[in-house]
Amino acid sequence: MNYLFLHPNCPGQYKHILQKLADDPANRIICLTNNPGNKLPKGITILDYSGHKKKPEKLHPFCNKVVTGSYRAIRVARICHELKEKG
Repeated sequence: MNYLFLHPNCPGQYKHILQKLADDPANRIICLTNNPGNKLPKGITILDYSGHKKKPEKLHPFCNKVVTGSYRAIRVARICHELKEKG
């Protein structure tokens, strides 16, 4: 079975679920995170979605979170599309 977890601080609250799933060699588990250095059980693929474009220089402070979130969303969508293409 294929599993995809998307969490900015993976494993987060999914630590025990990931361990249980990783114990079954029939499972393929991928975690998308922006903290790829976190310790995860063996057999889990970690993909980093934090690499995003530099924010424009002249950006209103109220827009920072929206722009950062949009760039991350685009990155996650691209990674998911690549995963789908690979099967």
